[in-house]
Amino acid sequence: MKHLSQRVIKITLLYSLFVFIQTIYSATINFRGNSSYLHVLPNANFVVNQPMSSVGGSLIRDSGGIISGSNVTFSGGLLQDMGNSMLLNAVFAPAGAAAGSLTLNGGTNSIKQSSGVINQSLTISGVGARVEGSPVFNGPITLQDSNTTATFAIQSDLLSNITFNGSILNLDDTLKFADGASYVGTGTNPAIIIFLNI
Repeated sequence: MKHLSQRVIKITLLYSLFVFIQTIYSATINFRGNSSYLHVLPNANFVVNQPMSSVGGSLIRDSGGIISGSNVTFSGGLLQDMGNSMLLNAVFAPAGAAAGSLTLNGGTNSIKQSSGVINQSLTISGVGARVEGSPVFNGPITLQDSNTTATFAIQSDLLSNITFNGSILNLDDTLKFADGASYVGTGTNPAIIIFLNI
């Protein structure tokens, strides 16, 4: 009986130590602004144990660096991914089925990039999302469904297909597709494209 109670005490102490260490390493990160940053160097792995929300600082990932784990929600923050800088009001998914993707869910969600390559796939849902600047998209762009309305104000040629799914895309600039890229409508309700400032 004495050995059993000592074993229970040891297990309880080990569990308490584990919870304490996990709490320390699951600390909240608060950014002061875009000048505050977290830098993931080559061969480093930054694991997001819990979803990060309202990130207003910069998350910088060098080539060879890894960001894994839960989603990161940017609120006017910068994702600097392998040399490219995007001003985001969006969700970045570093892992799981949507690994390496950006999600704009209507409202004030946006991507602003003056130039450079966006390697992530982009999914847009809801009403009011905006993509602007001169980015080069390497990943696919998907407007989720017939309830999706987005605005594009991009000056670069699109190298990726846009899948509409019955969505509405408002254009504040001429939308130009590069060779091999096009818009794809699915189902019986094709996309509606509204040309605004042409």
